[in-house]
Amino acid sequence: MPVVVIERAELALQQGKYKEIWETLDGVLAKLPSTARDPDDSSYRLMSLLHAMAAIKYKGTLEPAKEELSHVQKWLEDTRVDQYTDVQVNIIRKYTLTSFHVTLCSEYDETAMSLIPKAEASPIPWQGLTDLRVSLLKRDMVFEAIALFKTERMRAPPAMRLTATSEFISSLVSCQRMTATQSLWVQAELHYLLAMSHNELGEIAQTERRLQEADSFLDEWCAKTNFNQNVILGLRLNVCWLRLTLANEGNQLQIYRDSIELLKDMEACNHLRTTSVYGIAMSAARKLSLNEGKPQYHESYLELHRKLEIYEEQVLGDLDALLIDHFQMLAEAHRDSTGLQTALEWINAFLEQYPTFSLPKPLYNLHRVRLLILLALGENTKESIEAIERLKPSLPNAILPDLVEYSFNVDWEGTVTDFEKKCETAACLVQKWMVEDLRRGVISINCALDVFGGTDEAKQNAANKSLDANLEKFRSYPSRAIFATLYFQLPNTEDAALVQNSPENPSSENHNGSAAEDPTKRDSVQEQPQFPPLSVQAWGERFAALKKWLNMRSESPVNGRQCLLIMLQDIRIRILGNDSVHFNARITEYERAINEYSETSKTVRDYLERYPVDWHDSLGGGCIRMCFTSKEPLSDKHSELLEKAEDHILKAIEGNLRQNHTELAAYSQRNMAAIYLLKLHIAVRKQADVETRTRLRDIGLDHLTKADERFGQVELASSWSNDLGALSVRRWVTKTHVPWESTQYALQLLMEGNPEPGDDIRSKMWEWVQKGKSQALASTMGLKRALPQYLVNKVKESPVDNELYEQMLQLERDINQALPRDRFHLRLKLDRLVKEMRTHESLRKLLDVREGNPLVAQDLHELLGETERPVILVDWFYLPSLQADAQTLMFTARAGSAPTVDTLTTSVHDVNNWVANYLDEPKNKDPNEQPPLYTVTSDDSVGEQPHPAFLISTLIEPLNQRSKRGDILILSPTENLHRIPLHALRIAHEDGGDTPLIHRNPVVYSHSHSILRLCSWASKCAAETNIHADPDPIFLNGASYDNGEHKANYQRGLQAIRDLSTLFADNPPLTELNAAKSSLISTFQKSHLFHIQTHCEWEGRPLEHCITFPKPGPDIEFDPQDFRLTSQEIFDLPAGIQLGSHFNLLACEGGLSVVAPGDEVFGLVAALLYSGATSAISTLWKIPDEDAAIFGRAFFEALRNECKKLGFREAEAWEHEGKWVDLAVLVQEAVRTMDRNDSLPMGIWGPFVMHGYWRMWVRKGQGLRLCREGKIIGKRKT
Repeated sequence: MPVVVIERAELALQQGKYKEIWETLDGVLAKLPSTARDPDDSSYRLMSLLHAMAAIKYKGTLEPAKEELSHVQKWLEDTRVDQYTDVQVNIIRKYTLTSFHVTLCSEYDETAMSLIPKAEASPIPWQGLTDLRVSLLKRDMVFEAIALFKTERMRAPPAMRLTATSEFISSLVSCQRMTATQSLWVQAELHYLLAMSHNELGEIAQTERRLQEADSFLDEWCAKTNFNQNVILGLRLNVCWLRLTLANEGNQLQIYRDSIELLKDMEACNHLRTTSVYGIAMSAARKLSLNEGKPQYHESYLELHRKLEIYEEQVLGDLDALLIDHFQMLAEAHRDSTGLQTALEWINAFLEQYPTFSLPKPLYNLHRVRLLILLALGENTKESIEAIERLKPSLPNAILPDLVEYSFNVDWEGTVTDFEKKCETAACLVQKWMVEDLRRGVISINCALDVFGGTDEAKQNAANKSLDANLEKFRSYPSRAIFATLYFQLPNTEDAALVQNSPENPSSENHNGSAAEDPTKRDSVQEQPQFPPLSVQAWGERFAALKKWLNMRSESPVNGRQCLLIMLQDIRIRILGNDSVHFNARITEYERAINEYSETSKTVRDYLERYPVDWHDSLGGGCIRMCFTSKEPLSDKHSELLEKAEDHILKAIEGNLRQNHTELAAYSQRNMAAIYLLKLHIAVRKQADVETRTRLRDIGLDHLTKADERFGQVELASSWSNDLGALSVRRWVTKTHVPWESTQYALQLLMEGNPEPGDDIRSKMWEWVQKGKSQALASTMGLKRALPQYLVNKVKESPVDNELYEQMLQLERDINQALPRDRFHLRLKLDRLVKEMRTHESLRKLLDVREGNPLVAQDLHELLGETERPVILVDWFYLPSLQADAQTLMFTARAGSAPTVDTLTTSVHDVNNWVANYLDEPKNKDPNEQPPLYTVTSDDSVGEQPHPAFLISTLIEPLNQRSKRGDILILSPTENLHRIPLHALRIAHEDGGDTPLIHRNPVVYSHSHSILRLCSWASKCAAETNIHADPDPIFLNGASYDNGEHKANYQRGLQAIRDLSTLFADNPPLTELNAAKSSLISTFQKSHLFHIQTHCEWEGRPLEHCITFPKPGPDIEFDPQDFRLTSQEIFDLPAGIQLGSHFNLLACEGGLSVVAPGDEVFGLVAALLYSGATSAISTLWKIPDEDAAIFGRAFFEALRNECKKLGFREAEAWEHEGKWVDLAVLVQEAVRTMDRNDSLPMGIWGPFVMHGYWRMWVRKGQGLRLCREGKIIGKRKT
């Protein structure tokens, strides 16, 4: 066998270079002839073991290792320890290490493997290593014994390592084989191992002392050997590394500097601890960035991670380590959500790049992270769930004592979101470890009974029994009995505890908690009575007994015992629930938990780092809830609660930012706003001075602003694409952020104690309302829209802005061209660049367009100032009030003046009743009965009162003062108001009577004014281009023909389409079977004026909201989907719709939509606007064919008149390309034409509504076409 190959692989193993081991041995082993594969040949066994270890790390497969472990076991099973050769000792070290790796990441049971070498006495796992080491010393094989001891120590339980190392040092005293310098080196190594052992037990002072001794031995060795470059010694670097891990966490800057310097030396000699030092440097950089506000260290953090990833993958070839270290970055992404897609892309790329990677534990963890990301994004989780379930049987399940300390957290996996499992795990560990400690004499039976509140009588009864009898009885208890006895006040009957209280149903007090934070809320209330939780005093006594016991030295893991203590306290908190009955007890228990957490080891604190932050947040939130739900007026008593709440919420914010949970910090900051709202409410009640009230208001708003900025970034970055999937993801993320709650707090802060808010306050209120509406739709539309050229030109005027803009474009190109896993750091770089771009005004505006950001008051002139008529934006918003009834607010805004706000008398209840009475169809409706709105006219009244249908006209009453006749009104409703025909409600006019709002003013609807801005910019982009200078209007009728038959009741609509098409289009209309889905879609990029009259299907599912097309005769087979165009298909149109397009969608209920929280609207109109259209006319309820035909004719008559008025008949002589046509005025004229004397029922003319931008760019050729003469208007028959 080539010795040089083995030596090279051995050196690579010392450096952790598994890729080099694989590349060194794989070819050699593959080329070996079968005659050379002697299973008894030591060199062949050694090479095979090294190759198998490399297969685990570099290839992610366990099979070669399992096979080789079995070969070695059989080969050495009859070999006595005194017969081992030096090569066999080397092999047993590799064998032990390989078994360690296989056991850590799979279900592999190494019990049989751990009996090799064969122990001389009882078969204790890995005892043979100790026997072999003793034998080696007897044979003066000192250096082989030292090398073996390092492996032996690794497989010993942590509690035993210190003793084992000390004994080994003593055993070397009589060794005569070593020279003086060799002895110094060995002493240095072993004192370093002593330091490691002390550190594992949390004994910091002893650790530092042993490190100093190791340093002294090394210094003396260097002096005697004249070795001056002691810094590059691997052992010296080990000492430096361990000392660095002990550094004072309060000086992260020094830790960062020291780790960077140490990293240089580590990399220079390819030290095994290099990756660990990378981790220390990254942690320090991250903390400097987050805790001390030094963003330049975030750059360092990301760059260090990028280098570490390259080092682990390309230099070491350690995929297992790559995943472990990348989990930190994946956790960062999941904490902030802005990196969710980045993290998901990295995971998917890893799985694609390494399809054969099959290490169960790392792969299981990877799929769990992927599952959490998918859940956060609201995406399909089926594939990840299946992978997780498939891997579960292969996970580690029989951990030997030496691995327990490394894996103390394994017991708690899956308990974060499963409270039942958490309770059961805690009870089982208490039972298991107490039985072990009682058996070994670590704890007395009396101390054990103190844990459960045992009485003197119980202790006496136990004392009268043998230890075995007590152990047998304790073992027999089910976990639910252990749990109940720990936490509840039980009667003196054990049976009651076994039956009525269990982890599955901890307490009937739990059902007032938050479903998101308290899984116990899901527990059903049992019919049988429940036992109350222990009093604070009783639990305090039991906790003291638990702490005393778990702090005792035992063979169970130290970290595990500390973790159990904290988990037991956390369970106690959760059992107390969120109700007011146990509020004071919860405060005590939260504080106990926080104090006890601070006393645990760093390992446990790191593992449980979320817990104290959540405790602070929950305690603060509980104080806030107590104030909000108080039935008595808020007073000084509540002020004390708010001070406590503020203290804890601030600590929660600090903790979340420290851990980079910026999204959770945003929730906490919103809680801070709630605190200051309550403080402001109390200050107003106490008639505090203006300065105090202003200060409280400003602090609350500042917290809300910070929270809103973070939420906004998360929502935009939750998906990079601009398709329906991205919109769904953003809608999901936005919903979890509850943006309307931020708006509610902001409005309450601005209005509290401020009955007549000034201009500045009203502007802020209006801007907060814009933030609360349709942001998922707006942000996704923004990414889909082309940027207006004038904005791009503005950016290019500044060399600095233009350079940043070009960098963004180049990074986007780089990302698109990069391999998926290489995009991870590029995307992070792009995120940092965008943050910098936001500090430049012209770039901020450009990004606002791209991201669909909410309007602010300064945007109004640009949006509204270019029209001849005044334009007024109108918003409605429901606002809950503190200790009072909810209010309905109406806002108006126009360019050049501050917004206004009015409180309406119409309640949410009034609106819901109106919808139920006039819009919702009764279940048993008579088909011959006319809908209510078709029977109500302006002349109907009851005495002097208007008809009930007009009672909610108070919703628009302030517009009489806030607008003038002829002003264009852009209405943005909220919640159920989206279904109300606000334009059809009546408003007072100058002569003392009233009139429908649409008769007084042109009216346009908008899901949000942020969407309106995007529609306006899309129109401007269309006006800036010369594409399709003279597009042919598209006319389609799909209602008059179906199943091979003409429909007699739909001929008026068909004739209208034919008449309009003959007059204004060069191509024939799409009718009968020519009115096909494919025909319509093919025109979306050829025209920008569409007039469609057809049927619509609406069943309350917005993505299935569709228009239908004529189906062929009954004898022809067809796919129904080919004859319906759903809103989902429109959202997903690959080429979209030509920018600037206008749609007349005259179909029953074509304008209906589902309104999600935050006024996120889904339906056909939203889909059309999203896909490129800038305006759409549709209907709010079912309409007769005749009414649709009359409206269509009236609309085109108004359009023709407007084009003539604008001079389009002389357009050929124009130098400019076209003019703007006011669609809002056209809709008003069409409605007036239908209801000329304000005498027809609302049901006839009221359903027609327009959404989007009210101006349409008409080019010269198209305008000239629309001026053609001919009869348009038809009359209503009935």
